[in-house]
Amino acid sequence: MAEQYYVSKKYHEISVLAGETARQVSKNGEEWTKYLTTAARLYRYPFEDQMLIYAQRPDWC
Repeated sequence: MAEQYYVSKKYHEISVLAGETARQVSKNGEEWTKYLTTAARLYRYPFEDQMLIYAQRPDWC
């Protein structure tokens, strides 16, 4: 039972991180450009994964 709670908590944390990053990126044109540079390098990944990678390494442009 504890393992199921851990998985759902981790999923929630990841979802919150992706949402916060998407809001941050969409507010600022410069951030959007940096995100697009990252996404161009990760074109084989789905949007959600690109956003999470950018959230963890925004300097990887």
